[in-house]
Amino acid sequence: MRLADLVAEFEGMRADYARLEAMVRGDRLIDFVIAKLEQVDTHGDPLDGPDMNTAEAGRLLGLAAKTVERLCRQRKIQARKTSPNGEWRISRTALQEYRNGRSSTKTDLKLVRG
Repeated sequence: MRLADLVAEFEGMRADYARLEAMVRGDRLIDFVIAKLEQVDTHGDPLDGPDMNTAEAGRLLGLAAKTVERLCRQRKIQARKTSPNGEWRISRTALQEYRNGRSSTKTDLKLVRG
């Protein structure tokens, strides 16, 4: 979601609340706003739509396709291969999670034998 889209949504809500003279709980409103802000693409590129390949993801991240491929292999960006020798496909959600500074996959715990 782009910031401009979020602002338009909030402006519509404000008009509805004013028209209805609605009273809302501040804590719930703040929780709602925070949840919405977490969906905002801070780089300005829309992240809704179909999965992308490493070249497309690289353009959005400002990285080379080979770098994105390496991040996929390292599981720092959640992605899937189209076939054993095929290209990587990256979901928009996984790219957003990577952009937000968190790995899009959970760290695996390894069993240590003593």
